[in-house]
Amino acid sequence: SWTKVGGGDGGEGALQPETGLSALHFTNEKVKLGTRTNRADPFTWGEAQLGGADFVNDDFRFSGTVAWARDASGNWDEAYVGFETGADRGRLYKSTDGGSSFAHLRPTVGGRTVDDLEAEITVLRTASSDASSEGDAAPPAWSHVWVGLINGKVGRSTDGGSTFTLMSPGPPLPVTALAVDPTDSNRVAVGYAGFTGLVAGTRTAHVWLTTDGGATWNDVGGEDVPDLPVYSLVFSRTNPVALFLGNDAGVLVTTGPDLGAEWRRVGLGMP
Repeated sequence: SWTKVGGGDGGEGALQPETGLSALHFTNEKVKLGTRTNRADPFTWGEAQLGGADFVNDDFRFSGTVAWARDASGNWDEAYVGFETGADRGRLYKSTDGGSSFAHLRPTVGGRTVDDLEAEITVLRTASSDASSEGDAAPPAWSHVWVGLINGKVGRSTDGGSTFTLMSPGPPLPVTALAVDPTDSNRVAVGYAGFTGLVAGTRTAHVWLTTDGGATWNDVGGEDVPDLPVYSLVFSRTNPVALFLGNDAGVLVTTGPDLGAEWRRVGLGMP
């Protein structure tokens, strides 16, 4: 069964990993926090507090993106919210108390502290600082934060959002998908919206991959990914790794170790 938790324009929702006892949902200029005692119980929804005195409700647009992160103590009590401000820039908020309250992040970018990133945040993802240690008794914090911007740039933070490095993997089109390999935090894929207009039978520049944390990027769309907006990207936990892509043509997959060498359509009966 489904329960309505908000109305109007909205953005992403995210379920707290592992415990599943909390959830965040960005809807109609508000961030909703759902909590429950047991996984079988329905959520009780309330409004998360964003930023206190420095937060003005009409200072941002309707759509937003949310992500959970594990803190240094091993608890999933950190969360991030990203959205577009009224000045067409990207603002980040961070919670350290399980989503009950959020503080405005003012990261260092290019050696200076900024109130907001240079463009609207369209994608927000978090990742482990060391994916190879995820199975340890005391797993590492999820201090890696990735953002995709509407101007085509990608931002990476390795210190929980305090510092960001901006990079331009692909074309100046909106970043609409971003995935971090759960087994390798340095392997990240980025997908772009829009239409590049490149000639059919050539690489269409819609999917880009880094294996070194963003130092270098490669167009891995090959000749098989059509010139269509990319809506989603997901890495598998298999060996070899696989990367799934969703666009208007359906669901496509490429399998490692040479990701992007060949893409094939998957899912009998899927749109």
